[in-house]
Amino acid sequence: MNYPRFHLSSFIALLFFAAATCAVLTSCQEEHPDGFIELRFERYHGAKVAVKDCASHWVEGELVRINSTEAPVVHSSGNYYIQAPSESVNRALYPAKLTSAALTGDNVQLQFPSTYHYDYDATEGRQLLETPLAARSTEPGVLDFSHLGAAICLCITNSDPNQTLVLDAATLTSDKYQVCGQRSIDLTDIPGLGPKVSTSDRSVTMLFDGGLALGPGAKVEVAIPILPVGEDNRFTVTVTSHVEGTRYTFSRQQGESDGTASRAILRNQLAYAYVSLATTGDHITAGNHFSADGTTYLVQTPYEFAAMVQAINNGWQCNGISYRDLDFRIANDLDMTGYTVQPINGSAYSHSIDFSSRTISNLTIESALYGTSTTTYHCGLFYGRVRGDLSGLTLDRLILKHRGSEPEKSLFVGAICSDSEAPVPSNPYQISVTNCSVRNATFEMDNAALPRLAYFGGLFGRIRTSGTVDLSQSSVTITASVASSTTLYAGGLVGYRNANVIYARGCTVSGIIDASSSTAYFGNYQGYSNQIVNIQKNENNSTDLTFILNGEVQTGVDDCTVNNS
Repeated sequence: MNYPRFHLSSFIALLFFAAATCAVLTSCQEEHPDGFIELRFERYHGAKVAVKDCASHWVEGELVRINSTEAPVVHSSGNYYIQAPSESVNRALYPAKLTSAALTGDNVQLQFPSTYHYDYDATEGRQLLETPLAARSTEPGVLDFSHLGAAICLCITNSDPNQTLVLDAATLTSDKYQVCGQRSIDLTDIPGLGPKVSTSDRSVTMLFDGGLALGPGAKVEVAIPILPVGEDNRFTVTVTSHVEGTRYTFSRQQGESDGTASRAILRNQLAYAYVSLATTGDHITAGNHFSADGTTYLVQTPYEFAAMVQAINNGWQCNGISYRDLDFRIANDLDMTGYTVQPINGSAYSHSIDFSSRTISNLTIESALYGTSTTTYHCGLFYGRVRGDLSGLTLDRLILKHRGSEPEKSLFVGAICSDSEAPVPSNPYQISVTNCSVRNATFEMDNAALPRLAYFGGLFGRIRTSGTVDLSQSSVTITASVASSTTLYAGGLVGYRNANVIYARGCTVSGIIDASSSTAYFGNYQGYSNQIVNIQKNENNSTDLTFILNGEVQTGVDDCTVNNS
């Protein structure tokens, strides 16, 4: 089927989900001589698929789980096949990793997320998309697939002749549809699966991690999975993009209702919305990334937090003023699910961020290669210097990841700061970050090249100051897997420091640090010091850290390892 190509700037009412423009899936299975079942699909379908030019196919090598059997998807002679089951399967469900599912008898509970990531396969020039399907059989070697999801393809074009726009997010919102959330489905009545009125879960967002750049005239087609539950075909499509310091928001209602008979997008369908972006024009609003409270800029949403990090690290300009010369305040507790940022460049940033008493949850921080000679990887909220008031900050379910591809570099990891100098000029000697909580944090080295040296701390990887360090009333719970080729310094609060006094009164640390290195220094509060260290504690302190080195649990770990030689 050929679909018309046109833009939203055209004065055309889209028949957004009409049967004439939404391909209803058909599939058939033929038994292959080698014991495979051939899979044929016209358009969008369930399970893990590759989407390119709004056409879809199975991903070769994907494993489809049918009850307790993993069936591989293979490609041969231009067709995709799945291993035929050796016995009948009465009821089976394949849940994609983005969708949780529970099967009880003939009923399945599906949970569609409200946030997705744009998962792009650069080698194939395609988007990877995952949704669930049901598979049933009544006899060996035969499978009947039923698709439980639907999708909307946004055809986004940068119609600005001069500017490269960076896409940040695309959101679908419906007045009549439930497009995410949970639904119970009776597998015995899959053909009768249709729309159902719901009063919640009407918005779903696709995030472009780190931004997706579209040059003038460039186009991208983004498929967004939805839970097809509703009675009307109208959606509001909102796309946010930016050019350095300016954010552009496109928003327009799409689709139509004929007044008497409502149309619904059903399972198996792939619907279309055409978006024409620019820096000016209809349905486009432009503005600062942040609202201001006097001379302080407010960070009120997860998107704005990610934008703040980009603005500081990349030196964005706003009305001729660098964001590095502006103060920020985190105005709300933030759930950063779906967002990934890199450490804030505290050495380049000259002002402050007020984090005090806020909770930032589900934030993912990936390491970045920083430094004048690009010899060190950093992973943490800040690197270089901590800028601002962090008193009372809670980082809940923080995810720290190192994916560095450069071997034999140094790695610094700390939830608050990877490698910190004293906050000159306010106090050139003292670092004070008190009453902070890092709860249920994890650190992992995800297919990363092995660093030569590793500095790991629950709050700070390394601290460089000859003065005092005050971390009083702070708590850390962390699970970490960290490795180096030569030397590792790891502590519950700080990995390595040269300060004389560390105030740790009322601090609690717990969790597991699983390390691999030829030489390692561990400490419950501080991993290593090259001079005599004074750790101030009181009756409210507690430590329950387990240190594992090269597979062996370490015993007799002290508050700090000190080298006085």
